[in-house]
Amino acid sequence: MFGKIYVAFIIIFILLTFSLQAGEEKNPTPKILNLNECIALAVKNNLEIKVEDSNIELFQEKKKFIEGKKILPQFTMEHLIGPVPDATGDIFTDPSSFDLNIDHITEDLGVFYKFEVKAVQPIYTFGKISSLENIAKLGVDVAELKKGEKHADIISKVSTVYYLINMLNNLQTIIDDGREKLGEAKKKVTSLLEKGSTKVSIFDEYKIEVFELELDKNELEVQSKKTIAINGLKALLAIDYDFEIEEITKKPDEYDLKDFEFYQQEALTKRPDFQQLEKALKIRENQTTIGVAKFLPDIFAGGLFRYGIAPGRTDQHNPFVKDDFNYLVGGVGIGLKQDLDFWSTDREYRQAKIELQKLKNQKQLALSGIKLEVSKNYESVMSEKKKFEVAKESIRTTRKWLTQALNGFENFGTNDVKEVKDAFIEYAKARKEFYATIFEFEKQRIELEKSTGTI
Repeated sequence: MFGKIYVAFIIIFILLTFSLQAGEEKNPTPKILNLNECIALAVKNNLEIKVEDSNIELFQEKKKFIEGKKILPQFTMEHLIGPVPDATGDIFTDPSSFDLNIDHITEDLGVFYKFEVKAVQPIYTFGKISSLENIAKLGVDVAELKKGEKHADIISKVSTVYYLINMLNNLQTIIDDGREKLGEAKKKVTSLLEKGSTKVSIFDEYKIEVFELELDKNELEVQSKKTIAINGLKALLAIDYDFEIEEITKKPDEYDLKDFEFYQQEALTKRPDFQQLEKALKIRENQTTIGVAKFLPDIFAGGLFRYGIAPGRTDQHNPFVKDDFNYLVGGVGIGLKQDLDFWSTDREYRQAKIELQKLKNQKQLALSGIKLEVSKNYESVMSEKKKFEVAKESIRTTRKWLTQALNGFENFGTNDVKEVKDAFIEYAKARKEFYATIFEFEKQRIELEKSTGTI
């Protein structure tokens, strides 16, 4: 009896445990992600990054293929077996002694076997192979730079949305603070009305209620924008679970910004798209080298081994008699190979030179564009930093105004509800502008880092 009760107790305990766990999972606490974690998730899950990884592997295989062409690029082996009419005799045998009737031939069929190996090893190609190797290596570099460019683009997008959500959270804090202050003011007005004070009227209570409705409207707008931003960030991270972000408290005046020349130099040495252009120039230079080398012959060493046997046919040992079925041949030598279609070779060379000059012009154009872009982003960052200083001063001033207005209203009765409302509105505007300026600064800073290749 005791055993049955004990088992029942265990079963009930297990069911209760699972029930509690299920209840907890219905409302799990949202995970908190910081900026670095968001970036890591985005990079890990991004399909475009995976495509670039595949491209890198592809170019690495192409590089290995070209490197393999340096050693025995032509090395073939051939086996052949088939039927052949038997024939015995030598050069002195009378051909009329053979019955060439189709029936006789098919009756006297034997076997023929052939084995052949050919090998060609380049000795000197006047830069053709080495230039192809260089092009293959540069192809890998370009693929890696494209991945870096995509990586920077992802970081830029994730960081911008992250800072947007951070700003919206701060705006929600402003709304929450305002609702708290309005609640206190409403209690004060209600208390004075109940005491029959002439300092306030029922209209003051209405004004506060209207202002509370305005806060509700602003809160709906902020939450709507936050929902859109969170969904956008989820898409970038390729996740489907709810989360909140870790607050970023770093302000624009805490950044150690360098001078314009520093960022301009960084762009010329680290920017992925500009580095790709320089790699493309080197590829064209190597293609031009190949174009020149095609006017010259390839020097190579060659080897050949051939063996054939037909047991039903007499092996001819006379060196002046050609035997296509019984033989043993081999040898090595050095040779030259030259494409004599010089007209087509010249056209290819001229096209390569034109493409090279085109890329040089594009490089100069890119230099001008990069300098302009870096200059624009740098000025935007510096402008937002100055606006931040103004926003800080605006908060200090409006806070003093609000403090004095509340003090006069609550303690001395020298200020009315309208004065408090006006002070609070301006203080809230100043705080909103403060956080909006921080967001704009971060957005422009991200653009500056992206344009300089330092993100």
